Amino acid sequence: MKDVEDKRPVEDIIWTYESYQDVNAEAGLRVIAKYEPLGKEDEPYDWINETKIAPWVIYFLERVK
Repeated sequence: MKDVEDKRPVEDIIWTYESYQDVNAEAGLRVIAKYEPLGKEDEPYDWINETKIAPWVIYFLERVK
């Protein structure tokens, strides 16, 4: 993170889409929509690569019947 006082590296865990699918299946859920919002060039933020790579993913899930 570049916009905070503490600039020490953080440990991150990356889950693949397949990993999420496995966990969702175990929980009896399935993805009905997936959104990967990108930053926009005309926004007042100093995006690093968020205009090309989504900084997060939003999953909408439903119970499998």
